[in-house]
Amino acid sequence: RLLSGGRVWWSAATAFLLLFPGCQSGLDLGQNQLLTLALVVWGWALAVRGRDTAGGVVWGLLAFKPVWAMAFFLAPLLMRRWRFCVAMCLTGAALAAATLPVVGVQGWRDWLANGKEADALYRVNTNWVRCSRDLSGVTRRVTIDFTKPQDERNHPTADAIACAAWAAVVGGTAGVYMSRGDRRQ
Repeated sequence: RLLSGGRVWWSAATAFLLLFPGCQSGLDLGQNQLLTLALVVWGWALAVRGRDTAGGVVWGLLAFKPVWAMAFFLAPLLMRRWRFCVAMCLTGAALAAATLPVVGVQGWRDWLANGKEADALYRVNTNWVRCSRDLSGVTRRVTIDFTKPQDERNHPTADAIACAAWAAVVGGTAGVYMSRGDRRQ
C-alpha cells in the first residue's frame, strides 16, 4: 500500500503475491525468493519514508544474492539516493568480511571459480537455456544451434546479442527515468 501510494490495498497485494506462479513451489521447497522480496519491499518502504540509510542497510542484506543486489542497486543510484547506496555497499561488504574468518579468502576464490564454470554451462546447456527466464536466456534460445555438441555452441555473436539486449533495457530504463522521472521524490 505504501509503495503504491495507496492505489493498491495491502490485502490485494498480498493475494497477488501468494497467487503468483512459483510462490507455492518456493514455499514448498524452502527457497529464498520470499526473503528476497521481503528485503526489497522493506528496504524501499524505509526509503519512501525518508530513511535512506536504514533502507540501504536492509538492501545490503541482499549480499547473499549478489546478482539481485547489483540489479536493485541501479534504482537508488539513478535516483541519486547516495546515503542509500553507501549504506547498501557498506552492509554488503561487512557481511562478506564477516565470512572471512569462517571460509577464508580461498573459499571466496573457489566460489568465484565455480560461478564462472556454472555460467559457462548455463550459456550453452539445452536445459538451462530453455528454462532460463532472464533476458540473455531468451536471446540465446534464438541464437544457439542446439544440434551442435555442447562444447561448440557458444559463440561471440550470442554473447554480443545478449549484452546488447541488456544494454538496451538498462539504457532505456535509465533514459526514461532521467528524462521523465520525478527526481525530487
